Amino acid sequence: MKVVSGRAQRRSRRAVEELTTDGRERVRSLVANASLAVLPTSDAVARVTARLAPGNVSVIVAARRGLGVDQTIAVSEMLASKGYPVTPEVDVGEIRPGRHFQETVYRLSRSGITRVLVVEPSGHGEPTEHLLAELHDQTGGLRRVGIKVATTGPGLDTEQQAAMLSAWAPRLSFVATETSAEPAGVLSWVREMRVRGLELPVEIGLPGVAFLAVLRREVPAVAASLGVRNADTYDPTRLVVELADDQALERLVISGLRLDTCNEVAGTEDWRQRIYDLVQPARSR
Repeated sequence: MKVVSGRAQRRSRRAVEELTTDGRERVRSLVANASLAVLPTSDAVARVTARLAPGNVSVIVAARRGLGVDQTIAVSEMLASKGYPVTPEVDVGEIRPGRHFQETVYRLSRSGITRVLVVEPSGHGEPTEHLLAELHDQTGGLRRVGIKVATTGPGLDTEQQAAMLSAWAPRLSFVATETSAEPAGVLSWVREMRVRGLELPVEIGLPGVAFLAVLRREVPAVAASLGVRNADTYDPTRLVVELADDQALERLVISGLRLDTCNEVAGTEDWRQRIYDLVQPARSR
């Protein structure tokens, strides 16, 4: 893959160096606790194994309409068998009631996967509650169940959303936000949820390093808000710096990042390592 240009890397360095010491520490914490999300395509496992050593970085296998939940689970099973900490996304709207539902839950439990992220489409409250109950009641070892939610969009009712999250909270370990290129808006949503009583840690979704053409195809709503022209590859440093510049980040209980790689695993992991090294204290370099 084409790497981020030298000019973009210099801009990244300047942006990070302009942060306060506390801000750089917040960047370090965010990227250290970042998971890389991949699409469940036929080359996903090869892309992960080519760049990531098993056990070092958590991998999220995204839900993708059209490929189906079975493909997501299959890729997750293969990565888990190779020693990667894997979190499959399970889209409630992709699971058929009855036997398919039970088989999906069984496969998650059997594979040794202990963390799953439920994607909650708008209007699927009752099926989502059913799936969360099934996952919570498993005896096969599923210990951490999260819910992925939108933080913006037409018709979003944050009061209703907060009420659902409150009802589901006893069965959840964390909340994840959909991929966004607007950190201020995401943090505003987190603040509102905190005021409304949400106490679960929140994992923030950001685009990773990816070809802009791929981002526009896979995450069009995010790509439209990037405001990037005359570039082939997107560099998410600005978004992480904007998050880290918020002094209330620790109080908001942000547990880490979910970087949407669009399967550009190598580029995103190279960027993550570079940013982590950049914010290390001078004595540790």
